[in-house]
Amino acid sequence: MTLRALVTRASEDAPATVAALRDAGFDAVAAPLIARREVAGWADVLPRNPDVLLLTSAHAAALLAARAPADFRPGRVAVVGPATARGARAAGLLVHVEPHEATGVAAVAALGPIVGVTVVHVRAEDAVPATRAALDASGAHVVDAVAYRTEAAPDGAAALDAAGAVDVVTLLSPSAARAYADALTRTTRHAARGVVTLGATTTDAAAALGLTVLGTGTGASLVDALRAL
Repeated sequence: MTLRALVTRASEDAPATVAALRDAGFDAVAAPLIARREVAGWADVLPRNPDVLLLTSAHAAALLAARAPADFRPGRVAVVGPATARGARAAGLLVHVEPHEATGVAAVAALGPIVGVTVVHVRAEDAVPATRAALDASGAHVVDAVAYRTEAAPDGAAALDAAGAVDVVTLLSPSAARAYADALTRTTRHAARGVVTLGATTTDAAAALGLTVLGTGTGASLVDALRAL
């Protein structure tokens, strides 16, 4: 039997993930549960030549490509995960640091000693607090560039109803986990065995919300986590 997987990513990201899962042999369907809103004027805080640029999402990299001044030249670029690395390279940036563990804390640690170093962190409004805590503990001078906020899609429950019953729901971020848990309280036709998450942070968020976590992937291994089911 072909595993039926639900993709909950934002509408601009969902088609690529659905296509990748279908190519891997799954019956994938999309129900976008999150939406992103850019924060007006966020790029005004960017210094021209920071020592380090830290990117913790591919969307942050895309916004930076669109909004950064032409003379924005970071000394080093640190990213979290393969998708963010691809986004950074698409933005014309050379990636210097990509830790094996796809977390902001791991990226900060991989930078080495950064006391007094200027670090620009381009992030979501609801970014994982542990990343900022790690930056503060490092002694770096942090420029906090809040580029966007992630919100639950207003029609999330209707999207779940339209998708109907699935075997598994894929959650690629803590915000998706929160949106899914919320939409579950308002759906009438959706059912699933549980969720497959991407990364430890999303797994922790899903578990804290009472969701049944069937598997966890890291980096590009979401497909492997689904195949394990």
